[in-house]
Order: sequence, then C-alpha cells, then structure tokens
Amino acid sequence: MSKYSYNRTYTPPIPELVLDIFNPHTKQALKSVPGILDTGADGTTIPSKFVETLRIIPSRKRLVEDFEGKITEKVAYRVTIKIEKWIFEFIEAVDINSEEILIGRNLLNQFKIVLDGKEGLSEISDP
Repeated sequence: MSKYSYNRTYTPPIPELVLDIFNPHTKQALKSVPGILDTGADGTTIPSKFVETLRIIPSRKRLVEDFEGKITEKVAYRVTIKIEKWIFEFIEAVDINSEEILIGRNLLNQFKIVLDGKEGLSEISDP
C-alpha cells in the first residue's frame, strides 16, 4: 500500500500521486511526475509537452467528451506508466493540452483506492 498527500494548491485539495511515464518503444522516461487521480475521467490524459519530450508516436484518433459535454476528436497515444512497483504497459492516454497527467479509470480501476478527504490522503494498493 502506498499513501500520498492531496495537492493543496488546488481549492478544494485534489488527490495526487507520483509516477514515471515512459515511451514504450524507446524506454525514454520522465520520472517522479505528479498525476491527478480523476475518478470522473474514463481515460488517462497526458500533457502535449510530455508527448513531445518523450517523442511518443500517435496510436489512433478517438472521440473524447469533456466535462461540459463537448465531443471532440483527439489523438491517443500508448504509454507505459509506473506507479511505485506497479508497471502498466501500453496504457492509452489522450493529449488534451493540459498541464497535468490525469489518471482516469482505465488505470485507476486496476487498484484498490481509498480517498480520505478529511486527512488529505489517498492510498493505493493491490493492482
């Protein structure tokens, strides 16, 4: 089990963890990157700057619905994500021009997660 403090620079504070993200083809990595646990997102998203830095090749285009219900076509990529000792290869992630990685249910549903808002802690275990 791993515990992470909420990021208190957001109002209200948001559950966040630390991960490594890799280009699955070249193994080039960005290490100790914050990722927001977004239980409302179907899929995981990555910033454009990470796509460019890691030189990740697009895998397909897909339709994405934002929180306002607007549907747009976005480019999807395959990445490898490492959280603590757990490695998830070829996870689909969409570039939505954000500044943060949003970890969606395509990855979150592989964990047991406890969000303790009162204490400002999240716990993940058991993938």
